[in-house]
Amino acid sequence: MTDVVTAEQVELHFTRSAHTRELVSGWERDHRDDEVVDAVRRHHSKVVNSVTLNEVEQVCRTTDHALGRVRGEDADSVPAIRDWTSPFAVSHVFHFITEAVGTVPTYQLFQKTCQMSEFRHMLWEPAIQAIEDCIQAGTPSWLAHDAIRWRIGNFYYSFLREQWTHAYLRSSGIVTRQHPLADALFAVDGWVDDKVISIYIGNRTFRTSAGGRKHGPRVRLRGAQPPFGFVDMQLPAATRFGRVHLPDRRRVDEWIHRQFRRHLEPV
Repeated sequence: MTDVVTAEQVELHFTRSAHTRELVSGWERDHRDDEVVDAVRRHHSKVVNSVTLNEVEQVCRTTDHALGRVRGEDADSVPAIRDWTSPFAVSHVFHFITEAVGTVPTYQLFQKTCQMSEFRHMLWEPAIQAIEDCIQAGTPSWLAHDAIRWRIGNFYYSFLREQWTHAYLRSSGIVTRQHPLADALFAVDGWVDDKVISIYIGNRTFRTSAGGRKHGPRVRLRGAQPPFGFVDMQLPAATRFGRVHLPDRRRVDEWIHRQFRRHLEPV
């Protein structure tokens, strides 16, 4: 099985009902005036489907602290940035940059790549505009900058924990797949055959609200024929690994055994 996943493969795999077909059409209508649809449809996911556990853990060891010295209570006091979104979902920009640089990036590499001409319109420029808008509305400059770092930094840690989880599953013999189109349309963090995985490591409240997920995959994929199965990984970020808090491996192993026993049995 190839490690490369295309948008066409995602659409063929998940569009199994009138409801899912309408989700595709609605998403295209919502983004008809921007570049999001074309960028996501052109995207090929390979690195996120093949990066090893050792490689992700090396990123955990060497990344700069994504939150710096920002205090959460300060960042949360700026609702315009706390609730800020951009046409390009932040999680999708992580996917685009990961494929471009050929590895899951450290936070410092992500920041550097974000400013390149290919990507700066996706996140860097909208973030700068959000900061400027807040300053013009009376927010102190330092606080506006801290708030945007808190928001993007938390997105980064969420993405990094997800990639660690997928790499850990692969190292255990569970071949997961990812693509930003599956996330954009169906709120799917990953899948194994017809089993859809939702990953919540650490702060579920942030993960849900930051991802803009009013409806999860169970709602979005309702009525599919044949139907999908759904599994949730909800574990605390219990173990510090470098600058990143990851779930306890023993609990991940227990979850894998419960949810994927069939995939682990010898043929």
